[in-house]
Amino acid sequence: MERIAQLEQRVNELEARLNRHSGNSSQPPSQDPPQAPRNLKEQSGRKAGGQVGHPGTQLSRLAKLIGLVNLFPLFYPCDLLIAEVA
Repeated sequence: MERIAQLEQRVNELEARLNRHSGNSSQPPSQDPPQAPRNLKEQSGRKAGGQVGHPGTQLSRLAKLIGLVNLFPLFYPCDLLIAEVA
């Protein structure tokens, strides 16, 4: 009888370990088993995005290009290191 009780306790411990996932423990999501639930949130049935009828806003485009700005550096720090070695 004692052996049966020990085995039942062991089975319960192993089942509890199998049922752990990132939602009910401190385990990271990357360690979740494949059958673990990913999203427990219920779907609302509405489409994603803004509210219906809201006009929304975007940045306006320029009518004419004003100019270009060169953002490349005049020299590279590694050029100075090569010059010091040579």
